[in-house]
Amino acid sequence: MPQAASQSHDSPSHDSPSHDDDLIIVPKGRSKWQFYGTIGLLLFVLLIFTVGGSFQSSMGGIIGGEETNPIHLSWTDPTTQVRHEVRYDVFMRRFKDLGTLHSIGAFQPRHVPEGKRRPSVSQEDVGLIMVLDQMATDAGIAVTDAEFVQFLLSSFQTQENEQMFARQRHMTVPGLEDVLRNHLRVAKLMSFLSTGAAAGADSGDVEALWKEEHPQFAFQYAEVEGVEYLDQARAALPADEGLLEWFHAQPLFKQQEHFTEESFSGLVAYASLDEPFDATMLLEQFPAPEGLDPEVQARSYYNRFNNVRFKNEVPVEEAPVPDEGESAPVEEATEEAGEENFPAPAPQDEEEDAAAVEVTEDATQDSEFLDCNRNGIEDMVDIASGASADLNANGIPDECETDDESGADEPQQVPLYKPYEEVAAQCLLEAPLHAALTAWFADLRMRMSAAPEDAPLDFATEAEAAGLTLVRIDEPLTRAQLEEQEGWGGKFLSNQFTYALEGDLLSSIILEEGAIIAGQLTTKLPRQEPPIDQIREAVGEEWAQERAVNLAVETLESLRDGLGERPAAEGTDDDAADDTGLIDEPTPWLPIADEAAFKALLIAAGFEMVNRPWLEQFEVPDDDYDAMSAADKTIRVNPDWFELESGQVPAALANFEKTHAILVRYSGKRDRPIEEIKASDLLNLRQQVAIQNANLLGDSLFRFNSDWFKERFKVDFDPWNRAAADDGADAEPASDPGQ
Repeated sequence: MPQAASQSHDSPSHDSPSHDDDLIIVPKGRSKWQFYGTIGLLLFVLLIFTVGGSFQSSMGGIIGGEETNPIHLSWTDPTTQVRHEVRYDVFMRRFKDLGTLHSIGAFQPRHVPEGKRRPSVSQEDVGLIMVLDQMATDAGIAVTDAEFVQFLLSSFQTQENEQMFARQRHMTVPGLEDVLRNHLRVAKLMSFLSTGAAAGADSGDVEALWKEEHPQFAFQYAEVEGVEYLDQARAALPADEGLLEWFHAQPLFKQQEHFTEESFSGLVAYASLDEPFDATMLLEQFPAPEGLDPEVQARSYYNRFNNVRFKNEVPVEEAPVPDEGESAPVEEATEEAGEENFPAPAPQDEEEDAAAVEVTEDATQDSEFLDCNRNGIEDMVDIASGASADLNANGIPDECETDDESGADEPQQVPLYKPYEEVAAQCLLEAPLHAALTAWFADLRMRMSAAPEDAPLDFATEAEAAGLTLVRIDEPLTRAQLEEQEGWGGKFLSNQFTYALEGDLLSSIILEEGAIIAGQLTTKLPRQEPPIDQIREAVGEEWAQERAVNLAVETLESLRDGLGERPAAEGTDDDAADDTGLIDEPTPWLPIADEAAFKALLIAAGFEMVNRPWLEQFEVPDDDYDAMSAADKTIRVNPDWFELESGQVPAALANFEKTHAILVRYSGKRDRPIEEIKASDLLNLRQQVAIQNANLLGDSLFRFNSDWFKERFKVDFDPWNRAAADDGADAEPASDPGQ
């Protein structure tokens, strides 16, 4: 049905123009341009009030002029008395440039913002650079083209890198190079100034630094060995209760030296490899995977266990019998004669055993696999990794060579392991047995886990049914004892007992030198403190040795009573403690005695006084550390003694090793004679003085906010002015708007 045409009440339909293409429709009776002007004015006012600050700042060069682009930094050159001014926009451009320099490592700022770990460019950094840049310009310092090219090469390496960096910073290459050249000019000025300061290391500064770093100290001392009081200490050995109290006060690691060893009880089932064993039933129950090549299985078995099962007996050379009256020659121990070159035992676990069972010729064996040293690693891999040498580059590890190309008749080293060819028949018999026992043990573990709690499987019954020899460990054995068991013991077994949980099967089938073993841990006895009657002799001797040294210390300490009246110990009543409960440490008593009085005191008590020569704190007498006395070593590590007053005698004490008691008198301190300075010392001291002078210059000239810099250059810096104004506003009381 056709619709009726609508009619506008504002104008006849035939007079109304079409507005389909108009962006803005002007109301009837209004001028088109007047209407556009009104809309534009509204948008302008809206923009001003919405982004007023940012808008006016960006339009500073057009609207407002100097009011929106004020002077941000000004200073006076102390030499020319010329006043320099920098406006805000110029300053911020330099700020951006300095950030660019920082990003490539050409400028290192010192300012670390609050809450940050790394320094970043600050306005003070920019101010300093602008002042120094003007100084460099006024001084005529310039960067040569050769210097600039060298800098570009070291910074960017290639021209393409420089262009890429400029693009990343939205800069042109000439603009970037202007920034870099300006900064190099500043760096050159700073280098000149630092060099001048460093050149001012005179002899007086060097001598003062020598004396500061090399003071010498003198002491007199007496030392007493604790063993002299050992009989007296043994006679005072306390009863068991007192001895145990002392023992339990010792560090735990000292106590554990007397503890029993960890021990284990359980069950071990094994198949002997050196005696006949009927494996028919096991092999029928757990046959090898179909298609497995016995030769591949045997080779895999050899590669895994040659370091346990097929070790060569290394012959022991008999030492020549010396003639009568001659001393026997002493052979020097070498690493080659020890066990350091023996590889670590191969790890043994069920996953590796299962992998050995499932191995196939196609997947694991290369007909060109060469392993002359029988370590389970292909020869070419040994050579490539550096584990084996191949000096003649023939692809054979040197340890496998039988002939020396030089023709020398030197005895050949006995290989660590027997070659596979020699034990191939043995491997062909043992490999299937090992694989079958591995499968049996994995099956047993699953069946024991699935068995109901009221009808658990018995490991002993299962092992005997498999034809294994069963050993019951009823009396707990230590690790060492497990390793020593004839026929089935070893370190792999002891390791597994160590990490097993009570009641659990061991983690995997184990191969020791003469047997294939499975096991179950029933009880683990941890290390524990034995009864006192079992350790009384050893613990009592340790107590006596400590007490003997303490008696020696007490004896020397009592001598200090002859140097003056010892102050009475002050009580620490509740009133003496502060609110926190802390109590001040008592001031140590430090009597003063001259050298003659100290010596007389020692001689009267039967001790000898030793004069320690003038030495630096850590200097070794005669450069012979081994010849140092216990007192010499103790003096070096007691820094408080080097702060004493001349003649003071601190409390006697024991040395670090608790073998001697020591009493010292501090004689004094002096400057080391300048005549003892060496050429190397002199050169080092001059360099230190130069660095100190350069640092002093940097703390003043190169620190923009230092008082010296502010006064010297009469700096007027807008951020400082605003900060001061804010501080002043915070300090003033708020005004009353009603007044």
